[in-house]
Amino acid sequence: MLGDDMLATREHCVTSERVPRGPMPEWLKEQIRFQSLGVQSTDSDIHGRILVIYPTEKSRMQLLSSIGLRGAVDRTLHHTIKSLISSLVADLRMPRVLSNDGPLLSVIHSECRKEATRLGFPLINPLPDMRWGKGKTEALAELHYQLSREMTVSRWQGPGMETFRRVIERLEKKLRFTHQDMAIGRIIDSLESGTTPFTVSDIDGIIMLDHSPTLCRSHTDMLLSLSKHSPIHQLAHPGNFRLGHHGILLVDEHPVKDAHDLPNWVPSDRTTAKVAPSAVTRILLSRETHSFDVTTRLVSERLARGDSEIIIIDPAIEKNRHRWEQCLGTIGICLERRREPPLTHPIGHWILRLASLAHGPDAFSLENLRALSLQSSIIPFEITSEHPKDPEIPPSADSDLLTKLARNEHVLGGPGALLKWIETLSRPPSDERDGPSKEAAQWWLLCLANSLFPILRGPDRDILRDLGHPVGCYTGSVLPLPDIALDGDQWLNNTLSLIDLDSEMQLYRGQGLSPVAAVHALVSDREVLREMQRRSGQRGPTLGSDWVDELASLAEQSSAVPGGPNFSGNVSVLSPSEALGCTSDMIVMTNLSSSSWDLRVPKIPFLGEEERHSLGILRPDAPIRDARHSLQHILQSSPEVIILDPSMDETAPPSAPIREWASDSDVEGIEEEDYQLPIAFVSPRDSRQVDGLRIRESRDPSNPPINPSAISIPIDPHVQRDRERRQPSMAEEDGYLPEDAGEHIFSLEGLKFHGRNPPGVENPRTNRRWPIVGGLSGGKPSLSIDPRPLNPSPTGSSVTDSRHGYSEEMPLDVPIWSPTRLQTWLRCPRSGWLSRELDAGTEELQGEDIDNRTYGELLHNVHHDIIANILDFPTSEERTFDGESGYSSVGKSDLNPNEMMKIALESLDSRAPWLERSDAVSTQRLRSLTGMSRQEWSSWLADPSPTPPAGRVGSIVSAELQIADSAPISIEW
Repeated sequence: MLGDDMLATREHCVTSERVPRGPMPEWLKEQIRFQSLGVQSTDSDIHGRILVIYPTEKSRMQLLSSIGLRGAVDRTLHHTIKSLISSLVADLRMPRVLSNDGPLLSVIHSECRKEATRLGFPLINPLPDMRWGKGKTEALAELHYQLSREMTVSRWQGPGMETFRRVIERLEKKLRFTHQDMAIGRIIDSLESGTTPFTVSDIDGIIMLDHSPTLCRSHTDMLLSLSKHSPIHQLAHPGNFRLGHHGILLVDEHPVKDAHDLPNWVPSDRTTAKVAPSAVTRILLSRETHSFDVTTRLVSERLARGDSEIIIIDPAIEKNRHRWEQCLGTIGICLERRREPPLTHPIGHWILRLASLAHGPDAFSLENLRALSLQSSIIPFEITSEHPKDPEIPPSADSDLLTKLARNEHVLGGPGALLKWIETLSRPPSDERDGPSKEAAQWWLLCLANSLFPILRGPDRDILRDLGHPVGCYTGSVLPLPDIALDGDQWLNNTLSLIDLDSEMQLYRGQGLSPVAAVHALVSDREVLREMQRRSGQRGPTLGSDWVDELASLAEQSSAVPGGPNFSGNVSVLSPSEALGCTSDMIVMTNLSSSSWDLRVPKIPFLGEEERHSLGILRPDAPIRDARHSLQHILQSSPEVIILDPSMDETAPPSAPIREWASDSDVEGIEEEDYQLPIAFVSPRDSRQVDGLRIRESRDPSNPPINPSAISIPIDPHVQRDRERRQPSMAEEDGYLPEDAGEHIFSLEGLKFHGRNPPGVENPRTNRRWPIVGGLSGGKPSLSIDPRPLNPSPTGSSVTDSRHGYSEEMPLDVPIWSPTRLQTWLRCPRSGWLSRELDAGTEELQGEDIDNRTYGELLHNVHHDIIANILDFPTSEERTFDGESGYSSVGKSDLNPNEMMKIALESLDSRAPWLERSDAVSTQRLRSLTGMSRQEWSSWLADPSPTPPAGRVGSIVSAELQIADSAPISIEW
């Protein structure tokens, strides 16, 4: 017996028979063909029509395209369970079904939030004023979906479900729709009440093809109810039901074995053509990541032999889809289009980044502001007014200036960061040369904050209200600002209206999401949401964080159809469950490790092991049973099946179904190196790599080398080592190498730069030659002066010399580099080229603590201010000692240490205003610099007075007093 839950009453009209795995039986194909053409069957007992239920949409489309009919096909007789549900909803005149994602989930969340304030969820939200987050609504929605699939909502004794279901039913009445979780239950109720749907009113029976053994309870109950109106005949695969080899059985009855016992509407001819057994090849991969390259080569080779239908089975298809698009695109294969969220397009990405700029722990952080200033996908704001005093100052931000200001002023992202940026940019520039660029950045930030006004945090909006008319930090002019939007919706419309979609569409390459589709996805779902909120009596958020959260949620759940070819080609990439019922000329199974083929039971909120067991849902063995069932079908659905087994990869062991099959099968594995993979040039890089291997094996390449002279590159190290061995070492009479020896020096190894010269050899700095390189004099080496940059003579081989900068066609102007600059090149030539020549490097990231450069520069400047203030001479000017210029040093100034400390603290206050902040970093640095607490520092600022030296600044004062006999000449920094 298969379980009491699968027993059915006698009124259910369900029969079954066993059919071999693989292609659809020929008698059924013939019946479908005759039925579509309107030709009466040769079987005298057959006079009606048959509806076929397919396991997947792919198998349905494949069958309809393979029956060889050029005319129209009645698709109402070909359904999957999902499409059958849609037809039954229409037949039974139920309100349209809405998806639980997108706008509907936002409306449900608002209703749940109201119920939470009325203690509708006492176990989840026990206090009326406790915040109801969207995660709780999503958790209840996921639980309700799973319980509805298994028809166990009424048996659930856990929290929240009764109230949540009441919320859904209330919204269904207001919005006049059917929730997707309620549709199947209502279909079953209508069928049980005796209502016959139009879809099955004119057919004689339903043939249900092999389905997964883990089909949910709601689908089986619906089919059983439907069988009361039209008989169902199942075609199930043989095998062990407990292990999952057998397909689902609607009723626990023995299958029909005699053709005479078949229902009279089922064709009785069972003459089937002999199908050749599948040829299964098992390739052992050394790394699972090789699956993509091996699969692409196999597909390319098979297509080169002729037109073939190929299916690639990848259990992790959703994670690897982009990788497959790239690999198969190199051989001219396009995959079927899938809907994509608007966030995958730069416009959608930056709209959401802009809306989220003022929220979260990284609000107005340097990284976000810098990225926003550098992007060109959207225009953050519109301002038509020019600068009132200098038209050459635009509202724009220099990323380097923002980085410098954030580092020096210690501006970190988070709540309150906007005020810190405004204060920092409003201060007069310390360097006159940075004045225009700093005011441009100030104007840009103010315009940006003003345009974001309706979606800012409440405290940030108060800051802008109190700002009044901001004045430029450099020119002192009042800066004009853009108009403020009334609410978040108006801000979104204004921002989207600034995008030139015509120009964007001209740049669109036809692949991926188009700019128009991305904008439409952002706008259309919002309009639907607003209409739902209006009809349900809700007031949607208009300002602040709530509006931004709503936008982010809609953007993540919305989707649009990308561009590109919209056809099903000969090559498909499917998951194992999607391939059920499909056939092809060749199947390649890839990414079969336990991490790629995830067989874990999904975790549902509020549903633990005890609840799952008591309700009989989400059985632990369900995923592996479904995987075994799919694998058994795949192995028989193509004449050629290739399994890429990652058993040799210790980091990615094969999944359980593959291990079981490999242990029971007689198919021997072939190692990747031993399998004769076709030489297919998947990419230009692969083509060059294969040609290089062929040249190494003394075979002709498929394409001539781009640079035939490159074959001598491996000889270069040997030539260089030989020249280094010939480097001169014997000194002349003066103890140094001769003047013409400079062009034969290739290495500094063996040269002596420190120490003493041999007796009788003068110091190298007094020698008139350059470069001056030491040699062996009397058996002892003499000193050398670093002769870099080295300029060795050519070898005489034009190929080698041209590769090392001796080409006459391109003369090089080699500057004299300092040894410090050369260190980067010596450590890594590629790093030297990127950092020194291309000026490329990673963006500077701001840490929580004060940057070491800022801290060091602050101490230096405070030290300089002490000297300049006490000795009365400015920075960058030479000091003259004429007897009337005041004190010679700080220690002889007759000032006591407390007065010097006051001067130092005043300098510190002017150069580090961030010390007045109350964050942990500022508090800790304040104590280390001054030895004061936050309260003591505030009291001292209110009444500056001499104070004993303390902290790092006090140590500078004490150090100056200890060197009273030294007189500073000038200050340079």
